[in-house]
Amino acid sequence: MKQLVASLMLHFDDQRAAGFSPRGAAKIGACRMRPHLAGAIAFGLALAGFGCDTRTDAHITQIQELEDKLAAQGRSLAEKDAALAQQAAEIQRLRGMDDRARFDRLVRVDRIDLDRLSGAYDENNDGVPDGIVLYLRLYDAENDVLKAAGSLRVALYDLSLPDGQQALIRMDYSADELKPLWFGRFMTSHYTLRLPFGPAFRRPAGQTVTAVVVFTDLLTGRSFETQRALPAQAIVASDIR
Repeated sequence: MKQLVASLMLHFDDQRAAGFSPRGAAKIGACRMRPHLAGAIAFGLALAGFGCDTRTDAHITQIQELEDKLAAQGRSLAEKDAALAQQAAEIQRLRGMDDRARFDRLVRVDRIDLDRLSGAYDENNDGVPDGIVLYLRLYDAENDVLKAAGSLRVALYDLSLPDGQQALIRMDYSADELKPLWFGRFMTSHYTLRLPFGPAFRRPAGQTVTAVVVFTDLLTGRSFETQRALPAQAIVASDIR
C-alpha cells in the first residue's frame, strides 16, 4: 500500500512539472487512483478474510477435540457404572443366600494325599536313614493344591511285624503346630512332617512302612484320610524341605 501511494505522489509531481493544473491533475489522479484503490482494498479484505477463516478453523478443531474427550469420559464413566451395578447385584444376590448356600461356594479341602517323594531321609548324608519325612498335600474339588488350616494325626506301621507290634509312632498336630510346617513354592506346596528315629519312633524292621494320615479341616470340621506304603530303608526323599 505504501508503494502504491508513493507511486501516485511521483506521478502527480511529473504531471505538475509538465504543466497540468493542480485541479485538473487532482481530477485525473482521482480517476486513475480508483482502479488501484479498488484493487488494494479488495486485496486487504481478502487477507482479512483468510485470517478470520484460519482462526475460525482452529477454534472449530479445538471444540471438536474437547467434545471427543467429553464423549470418551462419558463412555468410561458409563462402563464403570455398569461394573459397579454388576458388583452391587452380586453382593445383593449373595446376601439373599442362606448360610449353607454361601458355604458351598467357598473353596475348601476335598481330599488329601501323600506325595510320592515321602519316605526315608538321610539327615547327615551317611547313607543311613535318619527318619521318615511326609509331604502332605491338600486338594480342592478342582484338583488344585490348597493351603488350609487344620489339625493332623499321623500313624506309621511296620506290617512285617507281628500283630500288636506293628505301630511304630503316633503323632498329633494341632492347627497352631501344623501352621509353621507349611512349605510353598512353585510345584511344591505341602505340609512337611519330619519324624526322626529315636525313643519315640523305633526303626522299622521291614523294607517299608505304612503311613496313615488324617487331616481335619478347621473351616468345615470334615476329616480326610489317606495312606501310603513308603520305603523305610532305601533313601528316596529329596531335600525339598
